[in-house]
Amino acid sequence: MKGIPAYVLSGVGHLAVLLCGPASAWADDPQRLQPGLWETTVSAGSMPSQKSTQCISTSQADTANGDYAHVKAALDRQNAENGCSTGSVTVEGPRIRFTMTCSDMETVTDITYFGTHSEGTMSTEMSPGKHSTMTVTSTRLGACPP
Repeated sequence: MKGIPAYVLSGVGHLAVLLCGPASAWADDPQRLQPGLWETTVSAGSMPSQKSTQCISTSQADTANGDYAHVKAALDRQNAENGCSTGSVTVEGPRIRFTMTCSDMETVTDITYFGTHSEGTMSTEMSPGKHSTMTVTSTRLGACPP
């Protein structure tokens, strides 16, 4: 997508690994992400939507499941690997909201889960007066191909 830095867009795939998936029994076992084949659609304003699919392994899915401390630790690791830092993190049942800073950009991500899909936004402040909001939806398609 033109006008959106590549490292923000490349983070969308990582975001899908971390944040797409179904809600379950939140009090006992907050499983937000099931392994399998997922399709993610990203749209921003009048630009054409971009779709991608990704096979998510059990170990990748495990990074998004669990309580606040587990999700925060996974975000911290992922953001550090990408040269970014994690700000605030809120985990409330099927909803995860967090901020991350990369260089001079701050992104606020807010995702809610609805069974076999998720919906949310990524709002990025790139510089004073330059703002972008992307809508991100993900759907589990089934098992990964052999």
